[in-house]
Amino acid sequence: MNTSVPLGTGGVSFAVRSRVADLTDADRELLLGRAPDDLSGVRTAVSDLISDVRARGDQALREMAARFDGVELTAIEVPRELWRSAVDELEPAVRAALERAASNIRTFHEAQIPADVEVEVEPGVRLGRTFVPLAAVGVYAPGGRAAYPSSVLMGVVPAVAAGVDEIVVCSPPGPNGVPSREVLAAAEIAGATRLFAVGGAGAVAAMAYGAGSVPRCAAVVGPGNKWVLEAKRQVAGEVVIDSPAGPSEVLVLADETADPSRVAAELVAQAEHDPEAAVALVSTSPALLGSAEAALAEQLAGAPRRDVIEEALRTRGGLLLADTHDEAVSFADAY
Repeated sequence: MNTSVPLGTGGVSFAVRSRVADLTDADRELLLGRAPDDLSGVRTAVSDLISDVRARGDQALREMAARFDGVELTAIEVPRELWRSAVDELEPAVRAALERAASNIRTFHEAQIPADVEVEVEPGVRLGRTFVPLAAVGVYAPGGRAAYPSSVLMGVVPAVAAGVDEIVVCSPPGPNGVPSREVLAAAEIAGATRLFAVGGAGAVAAMAYGAGSVPRCAAVVGPGNKWVLEAKRQVAGEVVIDSPAGPSEVLVLADETADPSRVAAELVAQAEHDPEAAVALVSTSPALLGSAEAALAEQLAGAPRRDVIEEALRTRGGLLLADTHDEAVSFADAY
């Protein structure tokens, strides 16, 4: 760790705390080379999990739930009545926030639906392009460490806007054998058609190939940890995937006019996802770095996932002072 500059006074532990100009090769490698550790082992393990799901379907998924989630599933598919009751049980403010987000996502994606094109390139010769919705789409929503109803909304609502008939959601089961109340409610609000208490690489395999209760989907979208990331990589080509998005990452580029509490909240919002999340704050203002770190320490004190956030900051976090705006932007580009 480079400690040539005593940046910040909030007492938060960052993996790298330095002027950008003073970053060592090791510092830059840690910040810029964000691939998960032990990828070869992950690849082999995920390949085995996918093969198992393809061969044994629901039984493999049940065994994975017991092994990875500590839950004995009585049913893999979650009945629709549980989705509806989850909406009714939400706090009014949370329900309003989910409904508002769903409406905004729908408005944005409906505006992007392309129009069909037909052109007569010469007399009697017409060429055209027609857009047809996929028959079925699978949406993965993480849930092993926390609930992510936002992932449900961001995967399901665009599919609804596009006119997809079958929209399948998979999310890990909680101790009661079903995903969190917020995920169930989000599936109902967003307009999903089926929901399964299945997580990790097994869920990706089930949606990609069809396994037991889970129908085969033409596309699989949604974020996840390195296991989900690797599973999506391995099924790409069999199905469409959105992107091989792995553990969360964010770089905040802020100047002296930034609101320190909002800067800190941006870091927390990503670091709380996963101990392997990568977060960095770059600024030309030492004062902003200090006040943002103080705000971060304050937010950490009351964070329910404080241990996860602190581990992410300690292992892959950066607090960086740039001498010029151009230097800050150049580092952001490299990141």
